[in-house]
Amino acid sequence: EREKDDFAILNDPRGVFLTDVLAKERGLGVGSTVRLSAVDGVHDFTVRGVLATKGLAEFLGGRLVAMYLPAAQPVAGKRGDMRASMVDQVDVRLRPGTNIGAAQRELDAMLGPGFHASEPVQRRMVGLHTVEGLRATLVGMSSLALLAAIFIVYASTTTMVVERLASMATLASVGAAPRVLVRTMVAEAALLGLIGSSVGVALGLALSSFISEDAAAGMGLNYSLPFDATRVSWDPWVVLLAHPLGGVLVAAWSAYLPARRLRSVTPLVLQRDQDSFRTTSVWSMREALLASLGCSLVGGLVLGGGVARADSTMVSSGGVLVIAGAVAATFPLLRAIWVGSGRVLTLLFGVVGTIAGENLQRSMDRTLVTASAITLSVAIAVGAGSLVHSFRSSVATWYGFAGDALVTSRSVTGGWLAAPVGRELEEGLRSLRDVADVQTLRVVQGQPYGGGRIALAALSDGLLQDAAEQGRILSGLDRGEATEKILRGDAVAVSENFVVHFGIAADSPTVELATLTGALRLPVVAIIPDYVSDKGSVILSRDVVASGWSDTLVNYYIVDLAVGSTPVSLAHAVELAFPDHERLAVAPTSRMIARVDQLIGQAFSDIDTVKLLVLFLTAIGIADLVVSNVLSRTRELAVFRLVGLTDAQLVRTARIEGVCITLGATFCGILVGSLCAWLWVHYNYPALVGYVLQLRVAWGSMLASLVMAGASAWVGATVAARYALRWSALGALRDD
Repeated sequence: EREKDDFAILNDPRGVFLTDVLAKERGLGVGSTVRLSAVDGVHDFTVRGVLATKGLAEFLGGRLVAMYLPAAQPVAGKRGDMRASMVDQVDVRLRPGTNIGAAQRELDAMLGPGFHASEPVQRRMVGLHTVEGLRATLVGMSSLALLAAIFIVYASTTTMVVERLASMATLASVGAAPRVLVRTMVAEAALLGLIGSSVGVALGLALSSFISEDAAAGMGLNYSLPFDATRVSWDPWVVLLAHPLGGVLVAAWSAYLPARRLRSVTPLVLQRDQDSFRTTSVWSMREALLASLGCSLVGGLVLGGGVARADSTMVSSGGVLVIAGAVAATFPLLRAIWVGSGRVLTLLFGVVGTIAGENLQRSMDRTLVTASAITLSVAIAVGAGSLVHSFRSSVATWYGFAGDALVTSRSVTGGWLAAPVGRELEEGLRSLRDVADVQTLRVVQGQPYGGGRIALAALSDGLLQDAAEQGRILSGLDRGEATEKILRGDAVAVSENFVVHFGIAADSPTVELATLTGALRLPVVAIIPDYVSDKGSVILSRDVVASGWSDTLVNYYIVDLAVGSTPVSLAHAVELAFPDHERLAVAPTSRMIARVDQLIGQAFSDIDTVKLLVLFLTAIGIADLVVSNVLSRTRELAVFRLVGLTDAQLVRTARIEGVCITLGATFCGILVGSLCAWLWVHYNYPALVGYVLQLRVAWGSMLASLVMAGASAWVGATVAARYALRWSALGALRDD
């Protein structure tokens, strides 16, 4: 829908086109006026057309305003005109039959250094690769959660079958075919697996809709673009077929492993030696170490190959294998802890501790499997918590969050980045009595480099000096010399993730940037922690950006307040000093840090959701393990009561055993979680998402895991023991 008069559209310097999404939200139509903030001030714009939300508009979730190019130049801060219009991208349509590769080479040769011609599909693939990194991060964490669930399913299903082997043996002794009995138990387990998996798929689809807004916020935070939070897609083959089938196969196989004994052992032996089947462990130290070594070795190779090839699937899979190998390595450690705890428990708790210590060494197979699930679950919680904590801590110390207050545009380009305003405001701000000093930060996104897209961070002199203080100096210079070279425009600094993604020469590090006047080649003298771009950034003087890119805009004015002034008084002074003050926002730097921290929390809320679900899964596994261990020993409890132990002592025995099992598994989980955090922060996250973070361990997650595990074991053991002690000792023996 559009204005009928073409000249009205072309001649209107305040004419805009809105998407139908925005028009509907705001109740606007052709001819309506809307007040918008731009680089050159706040103005009333006339709606000259309404666009269907397709293509780029659809990718941005309908958050798009389009203008006639010459009219858009001053609005966007581009000082061009009809003859010298400054554009970010030119789309070329080729004549029919033209070879794309040949045309691309011809364009590259014609344009010269500093420009690059690429197929539009390559731009789309860059976007897909960007999204794929975040997706692979979640898939990796979810895969670990599924692995923990598999352990719990295996342990509980195996226990269910072993407890019924005696009754199955009785049926076999009166003529039932062992093969039919095995099939019956396997089919029952498979049916339970199908029901559980189907319910899980339904809950997962509901959860995906619930967290889509948070995922979109995370994308916006990472890439400074708005994303559509309403578009949730999923692969029906994976969700409706692969996941339920996986649940069925795991449950069926868990039932088959113990049930197959019906076909190889006589019913009399099964009835007589059932306890031996319940307590035998198949996890020898040698087998566990071999499994750990194999998983870790393969995982390390896959992870390294994925990092080298920038393959998100390989990186995610390699990380999962390494962590699974670490979990397998805890089997011998857990066995050693439980075997060695007998004397300690005896010294601490007497006969009650002796009984608990001996019980720890029984049912080792089942206990180790469930304990490994607890270990893995705690590792996910600690690793995910450390990743979020590392991101928050790293960003909070970023050089851009200096000063007492920030003066910015009221608009944002997406995520945390404020829309740019003109540099001419700087002198006006310096003249205010509330202002002691002003520094500027300009972020230019989308700069082509090495086949990817990076950002330029253009800093004023004072901010450059602050940034250099946080960096690592190269080329044998001292910090002062390196800073002076950057200030003069004779050198640049690069971000840590720039080095990860593109590398720099060790002997003579340089970067070559495409400017409006040709290629600019400058030495790299420092590597600085920076978070303005997921693929890396080049930090340089704002004068270099002004001359090379004709860009004199500012995203953030960083203000040091005069003595006695406050951000509130500064805001009042800005309101009086600048006629178009309504396009400017003044806020304490601490508020900006809090806002970014809130965005990070929202961006990682999906990971927090996975962490909470895993902790819930851990509590279920602990309860299942402790309760089944107690209820499988009703005969022993009855005997202990007959020989003089009180009910309180037996409840205490169950508590000690349960707490020792879960705390040992939790301790191993903290060790694996620390490895998990190191792996995710230093390898997975830079490769999948792009940022290089400073590792900060989430001690709160460790403490929460310990408390949750201990409380779950205590409550589960108490309830199970009191339930098992409801009947008299002779009655329990008779029923058994």
